[in-house]
Amino acid sequence: MKTWIYRFTAKQLGLMHPDHLGFVIASSHCCNELTGLMPYLIFEHTSEAVNEIEKSFLDIRFLTLVRIQIAKIFEYRDLCDDYVGKIRKTFPATAKMVAERSREISRKINSASWAKTVRNKVAFHFDASYATECFN
Repeated sequence: MKTWIYRFTAKQLGLMHPDHLGFVIASSHCCNELTGLMPYLIFEHTSEAVNEIEKSFLDIRFLTLVRIQIAKIFEYRDLCDDYVGKIRKTFPATAKMVAERSREISRKINSASWAKTVRNKVAFHFDASYATECFN
């Protein structure tokens, strides 16, 4: 995975077209939220050598982390799609580049059909019976 670091001054940000500025700010916020979850996933406890009550709490916490991650990935895909739609006529070359790069996100989301179910059933519209099914 490639990463880039961009640094802007307030003056440079002030010169950006509002459509680009909104995307840059929202995109970095979404990426920060995804990155912020990584230590929780890396250092999460395993469910080995715990009793059944502790395991239930570990499973609930893990499900929470996963649903937040999935929701952020969907949000980022939607953010990219909205941005491309907004700038398609005014900045066609940029729209094409972002569409090509974000197409991989959409392809992976669409190939993981379970992700949409988790996002819709747990991330936004919590469904207690579905959550119980997951634990079973």
